[in-house]
Amino acid sequence: MTDTTKASADNATPGAPEGPTAFEQMFGRPLLLKGESRAAYDFLRSKVERLLAPTDLFGELRVQEVTDSIWEGRRFKRFATLLVDTGHMTALEILLQTACWNHMFIKPGVVARDYYFGDTEERGAAKKVVASFGITADLIQAKTLAVNAGEFSYADRLVDNRAVKLKGLLQDHEGQ
Repeated sequence: MTDTTKASADNATPGAPEGPTAFEQMFGRPLLLKGESRAAYDFLRSKVERLLAPTDLFGELRVQEVTDSIWEGRRFKRFATLLVDTGHMTALEILLQTACWNHMFIKPGVVARDYYFGDTEERGAAKKVVASFGITADLIQAKTLAVNAGEFSYADRLVDNRAVKLKGLLQDHEGQ
């Protein structure tokens, strides 16, 4: 994890206190991954803090847990989407290997690469080959999910875990 605490005028959260809060002095600032927005995280935390209105240390801990549950749930959903997006070329190559087994001049890896990353001419030729075997965008998407099922399932469990935790935290708050 990377702590992206670099302060800048354009990353400042409107209405956020300047300097670390007493809670942050005690526990430190929450770590964010590289590329995540400190301003967006602080904004979310300020909204949760206003909603839960903590009056003691345990209230502050609840604010932190709810904020982290929401933030991490969104992070894991983003990761799951990226897993699917990055698997398309591999899935297409697998589909082509099955379809091209008796076409010795068609190289599935090259066609898949050209389909996604070739120049205009290479893409056009690759799309014709793919279409000639009846491989559609939906079939590639379905195969991508199947190929990445383990990783996708893991990301999905992470999302569900955060959702269950958030639900429990909110039920605790409503019961007070």
